[in-house]
Amino acid sequence: QQFFHNLPSTLRLLDLSMSGLCSGEGLPEDAFANLSELAFLNLEYNSCRRLPRKLFHGLTTLRSLWLTGNHIEKDEEVYESAEPLSNKLAWLHADLFRDLRNLRVLLLHHNELATLPKGLFVGAPQLRVLKLADNRFPREMDASTPALASLVAGASLLCDPGVPSDGTCLQLDLHEDSG
Repeated sequence: QQFFHNLPSTLRLLDLSMSGLCSGEGLPEDAFANLSELAFLNLEYNSCRRLPRKLFHGLTTLRSLWLTGNHIEKDEEVYESAEPLSNKLAWLHADLFRDLRNLRVLLLHHNELATLPKGLFVGAPQLRVLKLADNRFPREMDASTPALASLVAGASLLCDPGVPSDGTCLQLDLHEDSG
């Protein structure tokens, strides 16, 4: 916990991938509370199963958040060390992304999510890339799902399926990765 409190408040980019932060006691709820200028946060490969409800509260300048789970292939050199650290998020609190009003990119693919709580993305109106592929969602899940409906309604335009966002539309990757 002392590690997080010693991070400079002016930090703009923080890559904590492959750190095993969620092992043991897990991430403290206020881990990033003093990082008021943070724009990029990578938490890939940290053995995360759940995230504290207020973990990202106050990160109003955050633009990119990586919570990807386990996308390294077996034939890759780092597979042996990375696989035990795979994120396997199965549940997200409805308030988790409440303050992320400048968030543009959210990577949640390759986890174990089966549902998303209604209102999850209400606090992230600027979201333009949302990757949810390779989770446990039912095949019929689409943009009309209650958790996604407000996000899609707030976006000026939904990107065509399979087409990456150019910043003017919302890239919603539910079942396949558009790149």
